[in-house]
Amino acid sequence: MRNIDAPVGCADRIARIHGALGGGPKLRRVLWRHVAQSTVVGGAAVWPFSKGLGWSTCPGLFIAFGLEGVGIYMLYLWGQDPIWFVLLSGAVFFAWGEIYSLFPSTCKDTFGPQFATTNAGLLYTAKGTAALLVPLANYVQQSSGQWASVFLIAAGANILASALALVVLKPWRKSVIKNA
Repeated sequence: MRNIDAPVGCADRIARIHGALGGGPKLRRVLWRHVAQSTVVGGAAVWPFSKGLGWSTCPGLFIAFGLEGVGIYMLYLWGQDPIWFVLLSGAVFFAWGEIYSLFPSTCKDTFGPQFATTNAGLLYTAKGTAALLVPLANYVQQSSGQWASVFLIAAGANILASALALVVLKPWRKSVIKNA
């Protein structure tokens, strides 16, 4: 069996970074800072509520999208207070971690490991394509002169995605897995 890393040499690069940082506590601080700055922590925290308990990932997606929707709506309501802004922004960023943990695991559990990297690439392409909605949000904000509609649309989209995770995705995954 061939090492998947052989063509790109990531393991060698990681080893060089580890050596340059001297390993130990310094390396842990650097790695933890990068993990804490990314939203992977949020996905890892939601994961036990889905895969870790033997459920499908759909309840985890329900929880994550629900937390995002409620957090964004509460930002709309209370975001002008600095303390609430910091707390609620943290909750929303925390929930965004499902993109990095629950989406790929749902895809792999549904379609199997054979094309996992191709499917993960498609997921990230879809995520990048979704970023094209940012100019639309700017247009909505500029046409109304306020951010209220942007926050309400984002909160509504997350609540809709939360409901779709259980109402559409869960039964669809069961049928795909059953017919595979």
